[in-house]
Amino acid sequence: MSNESARLVQEMWNSNKKVVRGKAVGLITKLFRNILKNPQRKKFRRLPKTKIDERLGSVVGALQLLKHVGFQPDNEHYVLPETTNFGNLVDAVEVFEERAREMAVAEANVKRVTLTSNKKRPRSYLAAKNKARRKKVRKEMKGAQTVHRTLQESRQSKEGT
Repeated sequence: MSNESARLVQEMWNSNKKVVRGKAVGLITKLFRNILKNPQRKKFRRLPKTKIDERLGSVVGALQLLKHVGFQPDNEHYVLPETTNFGNLVDAVEVFEERAREMAVAEANVKRVTLTSNKKRPRSYLAAKNKARRKKVRKEMKGAQTVHRTLQESRQSKEGT
């Protein structure tokens, strides 16, 4: 794996916001994979400069990565010559995939921790709510028992007289 590919991907990853980075990474990996699947198709090796500059021009490290893998700007296109070695291109795709796996694992861990911590709150909330409900029921039962005793006493006093 090329250190330069890893450095450029790392720069792209760290220097851009998640939304911007996500769109750029998606586009670049799609472009690179299309080239690797169909290396002879000029369609994939010739990128319209205006569209690429529009989509990737503001993304730190994106155009440098295109140049690093072998794209050369001409008047209207970024062109990947047929004599280009795909080593850097493959390295860049591998680094993107590795970073994506790392991010997926990190997001899964955050989700797991969040779910675990969220489960604790409802349990304690429900426990407090149940305790309050039990206390209310006990109070009502005590009141009902008092009313029942009073009624019994009044019945007994009526029977006794």
